[in-house]
Parts: sequence; structure tokens; C-alpha cells
Amino acid sequence: MPAPVSPRQLVAAALLLCACRPPPVARPYPPPDAAELLARLDHQASVPGVLRSDAKVDYRGDGGERVKVRMTLVSRAPAALRVEAQGPLGGSVASLATDGRDFQFLDVRGNHFLAGPASACNISRLLRVELRPADLVALLAGGAPRLAEVTSMTAGWDGADGGREVLTLRGPAGEQEVVRFDGRERRWDVVQAELRGPDGAVLWRVEHGDFAEGPGGARLPGRSDIVQPPRGADVRVRYKGRESAPELTDSAFRLDAPPGLPVEPATCN
Repeated sequence: MPAPVSPRQLVAAALLLCACRPPPVARPYPPPDAAELLARLDHQASVPGVLRSDAKVDYRGDGGERVKVRMTLVSRAPAALRVEAQGPLGGSVASLATDGRDFQFLDVRGNHFLAGPASACNISRLLRVELRPADLVALLAGGAPRLAEVTSMTAGWDGADGGREVLTLRGPAGEQEVVRFDGRERRWDVVQAELRGPDGAVLWRVEHGDFAEGPGGARLPGRSDIVQPPRGADVRVRYKGRESAPELTDSAFRLDAPPGLPVEPATCN
């Protein structure tokens, strides 16, 4: 039987916990309103031009095992995306393209070519998380998906972790999205965003870190983590290179089936 804990030991433990926690930080500038924070969120999602990102992507496979893949992701706001997944010995093993409306997917190993609408379900065939193309383009730029319809919004401040501006968006069905910005030096880096359904359950969570100045002066993350509890999906992206790509025509965000390979309709729910 363990020895009883004395009141002195309890006080000492409480003091130790208090000593480990940094004091809350006061906002060192005039408070932004919710509209300003929402505009910043939209601005972050729309990095001008074409952005090329080379990354290591780590996701949970169908059997629960972790899968690590090198990917090249080329994005153009608001919703154009091209993704190439590379094999361990080099060469593309899968390609995905969308202009935000149509979707094509080439599975080199499985010898399949799929085409259909650019639904979140179809996009998840390669990137695992079920998000719209515009949401993924926003994520690559260091932003976050946001509610399509906002009925109310509020701004607040969290003095922990060096100071966080907090934007809360509410939708017509009772859903709620909370976005946290790094307020230091008024950088407005989106460090975390989370969407909860009307029942309070987390639908997705995004965390960005290691922000640095990228092409054109845009601040871009060095890592991004995406979790989607309803699907049991989580993806970790570690960027190895970010650069502006030459302006591309719309054809760069479309795939054609290789000769002799039939086009299969991409239908999923």
C-alpha cells in the first residue's frame, strides 16, 4: 500500500506545476476584430501564382500501418491541384489532378485511370483526407478550410503559448470552426484550426508549424498535420522545398489516360 501524501508534498507539487507554466501573455497591440481575422485567413489561402511543394507525406494506411511517401504538390488558388506520388526507387506511382471541378487519378501500380467530379471523396483516393480541392490548396499555403456559410463570428485572445488570436466561425446547422493565429509581431500565422459538428464532435483538425518566409514574401509552414477522426485518417506533411513555379496553363491540372488504358468513372460516396 503506498504511503499517504502529506499536505506539504501536495503544496510542493502544486507550486512545481505553476512554476512550469509560463504566465499568460497580454496582447501587445490593439485587438483585431473578427472581420480582420477572417480576411487574414482568406488571404493566407490565396498565395498568388503557382506554388510547388516537395514533401514527405506520412499517413495511416488501410491496415492501420504508417505509410511514408514522397510527393510533389503543385497548387494554384483557388482550387487547382496536381499531385505526383513517387516510389522508393524514383518515378511516379500515382498522379492526381483537378482544376477544382473535374478530377483524374492515375494508379500506375494498379493500372487504373479514374475520372469524375472533384469531390472530397475522390480527392481522398491519394491524399487520404476527405477535403475539397480548395481546402487542400488553402492548407498547402498555410491556411485552413473554412465554413462555406458563416452566420456569426467572434474574435478573442488566448494568452497561452506566446499569444493566440482566436477566430470562431459558426454555421447555419450549428457547426463551429475555431482558428488560432500566432499574434506575435502581427504575423497572423494560422497555427491551428478545428471544425466541430452540431453535436460537438471534431470533424477535422489542422496544425501548422515552422513558418518561414517563402516565395514572394508569403509566410509558409514547414510542416502541416491533418486529422479527420470520423474517417480515422491523419496525414503528416513535412515540406522539403517550397518555390514559385512558372505560370501554368489549365492543362497542367488535368491528366489524360495513357494509350490503351480505359477511363473508369470515379464514383464514391
